Amino acid sequence: MRPMPTVAPMDLSPNPVAAGFDGERLARIDEHFRRSYVDTGKIAGYQVLVGRRGHVAHRSTVGCMDLESGEPLHDQAIWRLYSMTKPVTAVALLSLVERAKVKLNDPIARFLPEWREVKVSVPRGDDAFDLVELERPISVKHAMMHMTGIGPGPKEARLDLGALAEGGSARQLDATTTLADLSRLLATEPLRFQPGAHWLYSWSSDICARTGAVPSAVAARSMAIRPAVFFLCKDMSTSSCAAAPTSRGRSGRAWAPATSGTSRSPTWRPTCNARWAGRPDAWNSPQAATRRCCRRRP
Repeated sequence: MRPMPTVAPMDLSPNPVAAGFDGERLARIDEHFRRSYVDTGKIAGYQVLVGRRGHVAHRSTVGCMDLESGEPLHDQAIWRLYSMTKPVTAVALLSLVERAKVKLNDPIARFLPEWREVKVSVPRGDDAFDLVELERPISVKHAMMHMTGIGPGPKEARLDLGALAEGGSARQLDATTTLADLSRLLATEPLRFQPGAHWLYSWSSDICARTGAVPSAVAARSMAIRPAVFFLCKDMSTSSCAAAPTSRGRSGRAWAPATSGTSRSPTWRPTCNARWAGRPDAWNSPQAATRRCCRRRP
């Protein structure tokens, strides 16, 4: 195994000249975001960091953590990364491929037996469907390319945008649901198309996370790739539970316009759910940790 890389402390002080930028022109970023988004109430606040060639050219923090309390946004605020976690999941799985624990052409059913009997739904033209056998098994490669054929999933797994806008839960999944539970739930639905036939953005990255967890015999957050990947993003991974004691007071409150008018309602505050830590949209991170991870190489 390669030795862990050493990383010098990172200076986040803006130096536009060293980065090859004009500081006055970079200031237009804040003029635009403040005027068009914060002052108009479209967003509560934002953070911007522009970096180039190892130097920070511009960094700003504007707005508040919570519209209700008016608490100012600060540099150590934790943000939910959502699907920007997916590249980390992909690198994690590829690290297992590199170590011969997983092959790209392996059927996911090798690791997730619930996918052995899945069928493909084929429309007949009269609002009915036929279920047909797979022409080829879903492979790890299919999952990494969003070509599994997995659709939006059962009703309880789908996003409810209406409920989200009114401050409710975006999904009906129980808080105790694990990544393994999600995989079994998705496998109860027929595929939308034959694996490898088309591209469809869906739950495939979640299957990647679950597939990577099994051969490593530990939770997806602690895959066998932890030394190679999570060392590089350790501040991001340790902040995935934004409600943890060390993270209290650092997580903002998400707001969205209410459907009944211009008032706004709270929609989400990070919660600590270790069962979902391996999901490819589950990580949270402060800006500095995200910057640090982007600079490093395994």
